[in-house]
Amino acid sequence: VRKGVAKAPPGCGTRSSSANGWKPAQTRYYPRKLRAAPLVTVAASAAEGFDLGRLFADAFGGGGGANADKNKIASTKKELLDSITGLEEGAKQTPEQKAKVLALVAEIKDLKPAEAVTAKKAFSSRWKLLWTTEKETLAFRKNGFFGKKYVAAYQDIDVSEGRLQNLIGFDDGYFSVMSTLSVDEDNANRCNFKFTSAGAKYGQFGPITLPPFGQGWFETVYMDDDLRIAEDIRGDTLICARSGTSDGEPFTKDP
Repeated sequence: VRKGVAKAPPGCGTRSSSANGWKPAQTRYYPRKLRAAPLVTVAASAAEGFDLGRLFADAFGGGGGANADKNKIASTKKELLDSITGLEEGAKQTPEQKAKVLALVAEIKDLKPAEAVTAKKAFSSRWKLLWTTEKETLAFRKNGFFGKKYVAAYQDIDVSEGRLQNLIGFDDGYFSVMSTLSVDEDNANRCNFKFTSAGAKYGQFGPITLPPFGQGWFETVYMDDDLRIAEDIRGDTLICARSGTSDGEPFTKDP
């Protein structure tokens, strides 16, 4: 190359008949990484479910990203809580109302799937029942306990102590079931339990010890700071609100 004449990069120029040899052809120079790929890449990504519109919306501030997701979760949660208001924990509802609640449960657990909730400190707590499909609990809700009016139902969970207690409170009485509790080895959202004792108190009578029987599992499918939704081995659904910490103590040691 003679002095003052630039040598073109290989593959980026055309041979000239002039005495200067290589003549740069800038209009034909394209970096290899930008050639031919964009349309193919977009098409392939779309086929794999890649949301290009969401990408651009998030990138330029139009989609809301995480904030949009949080808003959707919050609005679905509000709609769920509104839908169970007045249903008396599920004891007083139409089939259509029940179907709507279950549909909203399915929606919110898809929006925010549970992630190893049993390892979280907030999981071990005292939870108050808001709504359920469990027939036995709903029978107590409707009929009370031998004339004693239903007050509330609670679930006391303590992972560190391996303890689960279900308690239904009545006017001047209760029905309680104590169980062992262990986190499932293959599913960190699931707990296995086995009944160990049961008891009841009726006014001045009791506590009366009852024979415990049964075992199973329940899986938390959604949990936040104040709400938990669980599904169990029988296909029942439970919605409950945080009612405080258990502090390592059951509601009652009588059973």
